[in-house]
Amino acid sequence: MNDVATEAYGTSLAKPIFAADREEIDRRIGTRKGNVVGTLYALFRTYGYGSFPGYGSILHDVAQGNNGFPAGSGYDWASGLGSVDLWALSAV
Repeated sequence: MNDVATEAYGTSLAKPIFAADREEIDRRIGTRKGNVVGTLYALFRTYGYGSFPGYGSILHDVAQGNNGFPAGSGYDWASGLGSVDLWALSAV
């Protein structure tokens, strides 16, 4: 904006991007999927990390890195459930 560089990090950047991507998928498939984050965490609680239906195609574990919290295998504070493949998620 106004030719001024702006920096954004973490959920301040990721949340609006995720919301816009979800809106685009809803538009393309012609239906609203609702609260997909709640659905992902419900699957996580029911089946455990990495073992719920469609896990490998929907979520990808982020096992390395650091955002103030170290990333590791499985759920962690750095990346939560992992990175999301939105097209695969749209089929859930």
